[in-house]
Amino acid sequence: MGAPTVFSNLSNGVICHAGAVAVSLWTSPLTSESVRELRRGMQTQHAAHPSGIYSLGIYRFTTLGGGFDEGVRQEIAQLLAETRSCVRAGAVVIDSPGLVAAAIRMAFSGVLLLARSSAPMKAFSTVDDALAWLSAREGFPTGGAAGARLAITLAERTHTARAA
Repeated sequence: MGAPTVFSNLSNGVICHAGAVAVSLWTSPLTSESVRELRRGMQTQHAAHPSGIYSLGIYRFTTLGGGFDEGVRQEIAQLLAETRSCVRAGAVVIDSPGLVAAAIRMAFSGVLLLARSSAPMKAFSTVDDALAWLSAREGFPTGGAAGARLAITLAERTHTARAA
């Protein structure tokens, strides 16, 4: 599978690639720039893995700041619709406190309804649960969960280094 790599290091998160698994770690709500980088990352990763990619998004917001921008929600739904043919499954981990987690879940549900993605997508409260679910999906790469864990660590370190 090879070592995970940082694809993009943004002020609100990091996107890493671990073979056919895309890992994104977000510490504040997504922006138009975030969605553009996700799109670019998925296109790049799909070119390297034409049989399909798996997505793991981790949301660790402590506050919603300005909240969820409706335009960004539409951009995310459009991204999911555009990537129907290349994303085989997607998991979202909502690792945030109380009301923040509820707001993220509500936004995620709304985006899924708008996108009408054919790939299975599911929200979880822990990385372990998300990786267990992804690992059970057909075609999930051998070693994919271990690679995703390494990518999460890389994303955490990269984001922490940027904040310092």
